Amino acid sequence: MQLLCQTFKFVEKIMFYHKKNILFDLDGTILDSYDGVISSFIETLAHFDHKAPAKEELSWCIGPPLEYSYKILVPNREEDHINRLVEYNRKIYGEKWVFHCKLFPGMRELIAQLANKASLYTATAKPQIYAETILKNLHIDQYFVKIYGSGIDGSFENKSELVSHIFESSNIKAEDSVLIGDTKYDIIAAHNNNLDVIGVKWGYAAEGDFDKYKPSTICSDIKELAS
Repeated sequence: MQLLCQTFKFVEKIMFYHKKNILFDLDGTILDSYDGVISSFIETLAHFDHKAPAKEELSWCIGPPLEYSYKILVPNREEDHINRLVEYNRKIYGEKWVFHCKLFPGMRELIAQLANKASLYTATAKPQIYAETILKNLHIDQYFVKIYGSGIDGSFENKSELVSHIFESSNIKAEDSVLIGDTKYDIIAAHNNNLDVIGVKWGYAAEGDFDKYKPSTICSDIKELAS
C-alpha cells in the first residue's frame, strides 16, 4: 500500500512538468526484472567456465549494455570472446528468462492513468523484441504509442543514441518530453539529449549515482514526493 501511495504521488510529480510525451525505462522502473536478468548473466558465465559473483553483487549489470558488463565481469579477454558471451546471454534470456519479471506494485494503474494524459514510449536497452513480448504478456502494451528498445544485434544499446532515435523516429521534441528511469544510464541519456529526467529510487541505481549524475527530480518516498 505504501508503494502504491508513492506511485500516485509520482503521477503528480510527472504532471508538474505538463509534458506531452513520457519515455519509460523498463528494468528497475516499470519492471522488477532482477531474477531473470541476473540469472541470465550467471548462466552465461557458467556456460563459458567463468566464475560468477554472488547474485546480490550483480545488480549493477541491469542497465548498461551487455558488452560493457561482460568486459568488467571477464576482464582482459579478446573481443570475440566478449561477443560470444553477449550472444549467448541474449539467446538464453529470450529462451528461458524473459518472463521472469513482474510489474512493480501500482505500476499498472500508473501507466493506465498516464496514458490518458500523455503519449507513452519505452526507452530500454533491452532488445525491443523482448520488451514488446513482456509488455504484451503483462497486458500493458496497449498503453504505449511505441515500444522502443535495442536491436537484437546490439544496436541502440547506448541509451543516449536510443533516445535520439526515438525523437527522430516519432517526431517528438525534448522540450515536450520527460524520461523516467532508475540508473545513471537514464540520467546520462537524458542530459545528452537536453531532456528532463525523473530518477526513481525503487530500481537498481548504485548508491550515490543520483547525487553524482543529478536527475531533474527524484521519486523515492512519500515525503519527498509530497515536497
